[in-house]
Amino acid sequence: GPRPPMRRQAAALALLVAAGFLLRGGLLLAAENRLDADESTVGVMALDILEGKALPFFFYGVAYNGGGALEAYLAAGLFALLGPSAGAVKLGLLLLWTATAALFADLCRRSLTPHQALLATLFFCVGTPFFLEWSLKARGGFAETALVTVLLLWLATPPPALRRRPGLQSLAFGLATGVGLWASEMVLALVPCAVAWLLVRCGPGRRARAAVGLSLAIPAAAIPLLLYNLGHDWEHLRSSVLYGLVAGSRGSAPLDLAQLRLALGFALGPAWLLIALGGGVAAARAMRERPLHLGHVVAIHTVLYLLAFWISGLRYLPVPPTRVLYALYPGLAILLAWAAAPAAGAPPAWRRVAQGAVALGLLASLAPVVGWARSGEPRETGSWRGSWGLVDGAALYQTLVKEDVRVVYANYWTSWSLRFANRLAAHADPEAPLLEVTWNLPAQGSWAPGRAALVLNPGSPLQQRLERHVARRTIPHRRIEAAGRVILSRIVPAQLDQAGGFPSALGVGDWRPPGPAPDGFN
Repeated sequence: GPRPPMRRQAAALALLVAAGFLLRGGLLLAAENRLDADESTVGVMALDILEGKALPFFFYGVAYNGGGALEAYLAAGLFALLGPSAGAVKLGLLLLWTATAALFADLCRRSLTPHQALLATLFFCVGTPFFLEWSLKARGGFAETALVTVLLLWLATPPPALRRRPGLQSLAFGLATGVGLWASEMVLALVPCAVAWLLVRCGPGRRARAAVGLSLAIPAAAIPLLLYNLGHDWEHLRSSVLYGLVAGSRGSAPLDLAQLRLALGFALGPAWLLIALGGGVAAARAMRERPLHLGHVVAIHTVLYLLAFWISGLRYLPVPPTRVLYALYPGLAILLAWAAAPAAGAPPAWRRVAQGAVALGLLASLAPVVGWARSGEPRETGSWRGSWGLVDGAALYQTLVKEDVRVVYANYWTSWSLRFANRLAAHADPEAPLLEVTWNLPAQGSWAPGRAALVLNPGSPLQQRLERHVARRTIPHRRIEAAGRVILSRIVPAQLDQAGGFPSALGVGDWRPPGPAPDGFN
C-alpha cells in the first residue's frame, strides 16, 4: 500500500474536492437554483429524452454544442431517478464538476510536488466567482471542456496500470478527444498540447507505437462528427469553428486593451491582477526549467488560447464572450500553484510572500461569493445578459394560466424558460394547461385557437412599438406586468397576423430591455 505521507496527501486532496462539492452544493441550494433560457433548453431536451420524443445529437436549434446534448442525457437520467426539476438539471453539472475535480486532484498528485498539488487543487476547488458560476451552468460545452481538458492531461500522464498498456492508453485518449470535439470546440487548442505531452512522456521505444495508435484512434473517434457533417452539408463545421472566425472578423478584432481588461477582470474576479501576475510568473518560471513537465504544457495552452481569443475577438456579441475563458480554468490552477509554491532553497521571505498572496487571492475570491449566496438570486441577476436571458419561468407560466391564454408569443430567451416550466407542470399534472409557446407571430390564415398573449421585455423598443401598435388598432387586450415581463394578454390571435403590421417574429428588432451596460455576463 502507499506510504503514510502519500496517504495523507491523498486524504488532503480528497477533503479539498469534498469542500469544493459542498461549496457548489451550497450555492445551488442558496441562490443558483433558477435556469436561464439556455439551461431551460437543456431541461426541455432532457424531458424529450425521458418521454422518448427525441434523441438529440447537438443542442436544440444549432449544429454544434454536443455538450448540451450530453447534459440533457445526464439530466434525463436524474429526472428518472429524482423527478424532473431545475435542481436535477443543476445536480448533473455538480456531478460533472466532482468527477473533473477528482481526476484533477489525481493528475496533480502524480505530476506535481505535494505542495504544488495541494495549491492547484485548492484553487480548482475554490476558483473565482466566474469559475464557480460556470461550473454550475447547464448550457453545454463548459463543464465538458474542463472535464475533457483534465482527462486528456490525465491520460497523457496515466497511472502505472494504464502506462503499461499503450494501446489502451491511445484508444482512451482518442475516444476522449472525439467526445471533446463533439461536446465543445473550446478543447481545440488543448488537443495538440496534450498529444505532444503524451508523446514526450513515452520512452523512445514506445513513442512510434504511441504516435501510430493516436493517429488511428483520434480520427476513428471523430467518425460520428464526420458522418454528421457529410450528411448535413458540413453544417457542424460551418456553424461552429468557421462561424466563430467569420463573426469575429466582422467585429473590432483584435480586441483592444479595454475589452481584454473587461474579460480578464470578470473571469479572474477581484484579485484578477494578482492572478494574472501569478500566471505570468509561473509561465516564465516553467519555461526556464528542464525537462518538459506539466507546467510547460498548460503554459503553452494558456498562451495559445489567449492569443486566439485576442486575435479573433469572437465578436458575435457587443462585447467579447468572457464565458469562453472558462477553458483556462484547469491550466490556470496548475500555473498558480507553480507560481505560489517556492522552489527548493527559496528564502523564508519569499515563502511568506507566496503564502500571503495565496491567502489574499482566496479571500478576494470568496468575499463576493458570500454576498452572492446571501442574495438568494443567480449571480447574473441584474446584469446585462440577465436582464433578458434570466426569467422566472414558473411564475410566468402561472400568470399566463390565470389569464386563460392558450398561445404565447415571446422572444427566444423568454420562450425556452416558459416552455420548460410548462413541461414541468404537465409532467407533474397531466391535466395542467399546456401552452403553445413560440416567437413566430402568425401569418394570415394560420391563427391558433384560444386567446393569445404577447410577452415582452419592459422598456425595450419592441415592447414600446407593439404597445403603440395594439393601441392604435384598438385591439382588445389586458396589460399586466409579472416575472419581470410586460404581458399583453387575452388577445384574439387573428388580430396579431403579419398582414396587420406585426413583425414576423419577436426575435426581429431590438427586443432587449434598457439595462446595465454590457458586462462580463455573456
